[in-house]
Amino acid sequence: MKFTQIDPAVIDVEEERFLISFDCSLAELKHSIQEVGLLNPPILAGRRDRPVIVSGRKRILACLELGLSPIPVFIARDQSDLKLFQLAVFENVSVRGLSAVEKAEVLAKLKSFGAADAELIRRFLPLLKIPPTAEYLDLFLALARYGPEEKRVVHEKGLSITVLKTLHPFSPEERALLWPLLRSLGQNRQKELLILLREIARREQVQPLQLLSEPGITVLREDDTLSAPQKATKLVDLLRERRYPSLSSWTKAFEAVLEKLEIEKGILVDPSPFFEEEDLSLRFTFKNRAEFMARLSGLKRLAEKPEFDQLFPSSDDD
Repeated sequence: MKFTQIDPAVIDVEEERFLISFDCSLAELKHSIQEVGLLNPPILAGRRDRPVIVSGRKRILACLELGLSPIPVFIARDQSDLKLFQLAVFENVSVRGLSAVEKAEVLAKLKSFGAADAELIRRFLPLLKIPPTAEYLDLFLALARYGPEEKRVVHEKGLSITVLKTLHPFSPEERALLWPLLRSLGQNRQKELLILLREIARREQVQPLQLLSEPGITVLREDDTLSAPQKATKLVDLLRERRYPSLSSWTKAFEAVLEKLEIEKGILVDPSPFFEEEDLSLRFTFKNRAEFMARLSGLKRLAEKPEFDQLFPSSDDD
């Protein structure tokens, strides 16, 4: 590569064949360049009449907006697109973490430039911190084919590989209905929503799209009185109740008893997971001896309430 100075205005910034970054924010980068200059020269390739960007597109755009000229660059010559893009990949992964969408774009472009699947699995999946299997290669290549808005949700929400794998079997039409809901949930709830939809659809022998299009769920999705997080949370609760009707019934009954007991703050009573056992667990918090004694008194008052026995429906004690 040759080091030189160049006017950024002559660079073809419209050519995106080597583009990796999905984030176009320049504010922090511009501030850094103004303060200390362009410390890491971009890499360009001589193509046709104008050089194209191999790596450092944001740096070049920032310099253009700041009106800086000339700027230091490296010019790579006489290399194939595959070798040039590999150079861009290694430079990017050495200085920052890539989002799932950016990893998908990297793999799709490497493949389009001629990299074989075996090389992608053996060499590049580990580099991108992706399990090196054909299944995960297919998963990320499929992500590269998502639409622009789908990619933006995945990028901005930072969806994990686990969630993406769970989402993979859903159709584009189903994903279109799911994106507004997934955008509003944390990763554990995202996975729960997707698994519930898939399990209910399989059990009832319908497609997830049919479930999402049912009148009750459609009304919920289109309810303008609810915020997006409220819609998503209510849908998860609704699907959980449909998937586990007995568990939902037990949970509601248990919560109703707790409400009648009016348990004092700082004391928590929990059933066993999924009500598999009859045992209950008790937790309470205290900061000092006085609070400890107060909790004990609160527990005694709790046990004296007539509703307390309703926590043990199978008890023989009267």
